[in-house]
Amino acid sequence: MGRFCQLHPRVKINIADSSSEQMLGGIHHGEFDLIIGVRVDDPLICWHSLREENFNVAVPRDHGLADKKMITPEDLDGRRLLLLSRADYPGYWQEVMTYFRDHEINAKVAGEFDGIGSLRLGLEANLGIALVAQGAQMGSKIALKPMVPEPAPISVAVGYAASRPLDPWTEAFVSELEMASGGDPEHRQKK
Repeated sequence: MGRFCQLHPRVKINIADSSSEQMLGGIHHGEFDLIIGVRVDDPLICWHSLREENFNVAVPRDHGLADKKMITPEDLDGRRLLLLSRADYPGYWQEVMTYFRDHEINAKVAGEFDGIGSLRLGLEANLGIALVAQGAQMGSKIALKPMVPEPAPISVAVGYAASRPLDPWTEAFVSELEMASGGDPEHRQKK
């Protein structure tokens, strides 16, 4: 952001901390130029991928699955599952439900949480297990285990209204976001 502000000193940037629902509504109603979050299937939003992360199963270190190297769909069947809330994290929810449906997993949703911090507390209290991004900071009491077969990765992306092309300075800001996340703006993926 600092680099962008140096290159474009006359451009004003306002940053808002909003829920996914607020961001999607803000794009649809023209209140936001850009949003950053987990990609959601929405034909009215054009997305540029910033990074992708694999899902892992998060379990308390004393849980029966903590000693397994890999977690299979059979391991998840019938388990108590803790998830980020469907209202606050619709893209995450969509990916998790797709994986469960594709692999005929019958897990019991034991709780929905408004953020990773409260989800971690639920795990530490042994309320269940969770699916989180591989890079999630869960603390020393929680083990992250890879899944096989792997679910589709979580795509963190920048989105804007598909009906409105990006102006030059917003395009430059998207390029800066891509470079900061390790992406290559010259080979931008529009999805």
